Amino acid sequence: MLKYVFLFLFALAPFSLSAQEANDSVIAEAVIKADRVLKTADGFRLYPTARQLESSKDGYSLIARLSLPQIKVNEALQTIEANEMIGTVEVRVNGIVASKQDLMSLDMKSVKSIDYIERPGLVYGSEVGRVINILTRRAESGYVLGGQVMQAFTTPLNNSNLHVRYNRGKQEFSLNYSLSAANWNRQQSTEDAEYILNDNSRQFVIREGKTNCDKRLNHRIAFKYNVAEADKYVVQMTLSGRFDKVPAYDAVQAEQYVGLHSNRIGIHSGSRGITPQADLYFQYTLPHKQSVTANAVGTYMNQTYDYQYESALPYAYHSSGDQHVLNTELRYQKQWRRMSLAVGGKYDLLSTKDSYVGSIATVNEINRSQYNVYAQMSGSFWGKLNYQAAIGIEGSSYAQNKKKYDYSQIIPVFSLGWNPSRHWSAGYSFKMQQCAPRLALINDITSMRNEMEYVVGNPDIQPHHRFEHTLTANYHDKRVQSSWMALYRTNPDTWMDEISRSADNKFYFKQQNKGDVNMLYISNQTTVQVIPEHWDVTLSASFIRCFNFADTYTHCYSAWMWGASTNAYLGTWSLAASFDNGWRSMEGEVRVRQGSMAYLSASRKLGQWGSVRLVWQNMLGSGIHRGETWLMNQNVRKRCVTYEANLGHMVFATLSINLSKGKRYESSRKTMDNTDVESSTVVAK
Repeated sequence: MLKYVFLFLFALAPFSLSAQEANDSVIAEAVIKADRVLKTADGFRLYPTARQLESSKDGYSLIARLSLPQIKVNEALQTIEANEMIGTVEVRVNGIVASKQDLMSLDMKSVKSIDYIERPGLVYGSEVGRVINILTRRAESGYVLGGQVMQAFTTPLNNSNLHVRYNRGKQEFSLNYSLSAANWNRQQSTEDAEYILNDNSRQFVIREGKTNCDKRLNHRIAFKYNVAEADKYVVQMTLSGRFDKVPAYDAVQAEQYVGLHSNRIGIHSGSRGITPQADLYFQYTLPHKQSVTANAVGTYMNQTYDYQYESALPYAYHSSGDQHVLNTELRYQKQWRRMSLAVGGKYDLLSTKDSYVGSIATVNEINRSQYNVYAQMSGSFWGKLNYQAAIGIEGSSYAQNKKKYDYSQIIPVFSLGWNPSRHWSAGYSFKMQQCAPRLALINDITSMRNEMEYVVGNPDIQPHHRFEHTLTANYHDKRVQSSWMALYRTNPDTWMDEISRSADNKFYFKQQNKGDVNMLYISNQTTVQVIPEHWDVTLSASFIRCFNFADTYTHCYSAWMWGASTNAYLGTWSLAASFDNGWRSMEGEVRVRQGSMAYLSASRKLGQWGSVRLVWQNMLGSGIHRGETWLMNQNVRKRCVTYEANLGHMVFATLSINLSKGKRYESSRKTMDNTDVESSTVVAK
């Protein structure tokens, strides 16, 4: 009943306020004077209040306080994501795709505005669903020395960052180091499985797992040099290195084969990875509002992985792999009074070689090249209608051992926006996307999941197409921000697990192009400034309907999701609270329900040099329900529930320090990022 009340309130809220027509307009924009929101051709621009900036310690907390539609921020784990229906979220700072370190070291004093792009088009890539671009002022002189330490008191978890930035005239030098360490040692899982054997009898298996140790350690260091002259050129070079290590993962699993026997299994694994990277960027502004931009990124990754499954049938392997990646992009842009044009292309090369010894004994080599050529035009009519039309060609060439395939596809994208009044806007968009399989799916390797289940790679799997139709409506004024979205997605001939049964009653899971997955998603998010500049409340509700069709089954599923958050600003203090009941969906024969998340936080500004923040996360229980999955195959039926005690009653504090001297600001942008680091190693699950 509560979900219907929420939707009813959301529908009525904007109508309780009077809308005033605006006469002010610019190209593809409707200016809202004295408001924090500026409607743009592809979304809207937000101007954070002084209190929001003062209470934010980094980019993560700033985005969380803005309550952007469809965006979910976890400040403890430092993640920004949208639900699966939206796609990936790309966060940028002045047009640069921002790393975790960039967001942790973001200077709140330099932030001017945030562009929230709901219709990214092909310039950002067909897989990107939302773009958050934080616009800042560039410092012309002075230095910044800062750091941030986030330490949990109830579980072994630490995220720290140290950064130095020096500006002199046209040049900027920066050095950034970050450390992340954790031990997720209180995870538990319960799995109830039912297997239909060859003689049509049923085998029931109960698996109960407990993680004793899951240590993770990550280091990253980056040096960046930037030289720029306003309205002329930008040159930037970044050298970075990342070291990732899972020194120990130890778990115990008790298996009970009902009516037969019981097993006690030990699972151990560890990994190590080193990833150096070089990034060179150049942008030059030509006369008559033209620009040329180029970007090249070279990445090398070396990774080792060890896995041991201690049971009656011992299973263990060691893998080591090397990967070389080159990403390049070239783009030309031209602006007219009411129209802009972007023409460009991307070309990526990847070469990987993984060697396995032990229970898996093979050498797997993959070579892949991908290209994307596009032309995108956008503009406006009469200050109220805006459009975006793009056409692209995406293709890839893939070779693995003796197998070789080539794919290409025309990718159209179209969107139309309407700004009927000062406060209202609406839009429609259509996007077609080619979805390429992950490297881990297309390997030619068979790995064991447990004594009855095996995962089989499929080099013959092919990309599938995705079609999306989206309707949006937005209302903004000084007190209320409300956003509606209706999205319908079709995935014809997509990847689904095909589960085959062998003569000895082993079950093999293999991804195949075999069915259709369609989804309808409707959502609303409304933010009300209860006391402007002091107290805001955000409520959200969404509905999803999933349709799954294959030769042997039809599965449909419906679910409601909702959430609420609030922020209060009391002088140097700020308080926040948030809750959501988790994401739900169904793809193929697998239904997923994530656990709910909640937190309370209090932060205090420490003069001009820093802030301190205390967070109590998941205060509703000690054993947090992380998620639940159901497998509904005709021969295998499973239900798995995962609990995470580390996140229950989790308390952590963050101390942020930022010291600066002699700063003077100017604006400068980099508008590309090309980074592609995807492991091809088979990791046991």
